[in-house]
Amino acid sequence: MEETAKIIWNEIQTQGIRLNIWAYIFIAGISILTSIITSYAVSYFQKRAEEDVIERYFHKTLDRLVTTTKVAKEAEESIHQHFSFIERQLNEFYSPLLCSLKYVRTLGQIRVKIENVVNSISMQEYQRSPEFYDNRYKYDNKQHEEIILPVYEKMLAIFTEKYWLSEESTKEYYQEFCHFVEIWRRFHDGLPGDRIEKLDQREDLLECLENDLTKHLNDLTTELAHKDILLQQT
Repeated sequence: MEETAKIIWNEIQTQGIRLNIWAYIFIAGISILTSIITSYAVSYFQKRAEEDVIERYFHKTLDRLVTTTKVAKEAEESIHQHFSFIERQLNEFYSPLLCSLKYVRTLGQIRVKIENVVNSISMQEYQRSPEFYDNRYKYDNKQHEEIILPVYEKMLAIFTEKYWLSEESTKEYYQEFCHFVEIWRRFHDGLPGDRIEKLDQREDLLECLENDLTKHLNDLTTELAHKDILLQQT
């Protein structure tokens, strides 16, 4: 601006240009105004460009945040669904089946202990209470029909209805357990006891099934204990 004013003044002095001083003032004002507008325009567009960059960065960051939040929510929902399924496995399948099986196997162990005691008594002891020793088979059969078989029926109903909650290794016992229960049904319906062995009634089935149920119950319980830790990491 100072240079423009000097040029105008030099022209007035050297060339003797006689112009109205107000015209020069007007020209100088236009120059100053043009300079100001140009400076403002440059500053404005620079600032606008910076704002555009910031706005684009903001939207990208926001999109990433939304995506990350969505992924985190999906992961959390997946974890909840997974552990909800485990809880159903424990509460509706493994726990009731294992508890029922332990009950009937405990009755069987008591029966074996009594049998061992009976086989070891002397004739003198037998004569003191012959009815107890003679009626033990009748009691065992009644117990099996009225208590143990209904428990087997209940277990089979759970196994059938909640089959989808069982692990793969447990599923392998389903058909064998169906066979096992059906043979005992027919036994109490009149099937001779000496025919049971010929029908391939597996003696170690209950023990193997109990081991499988116990393993999965322990594994699932341990996995369920890590639920809070996994949720904190999401």
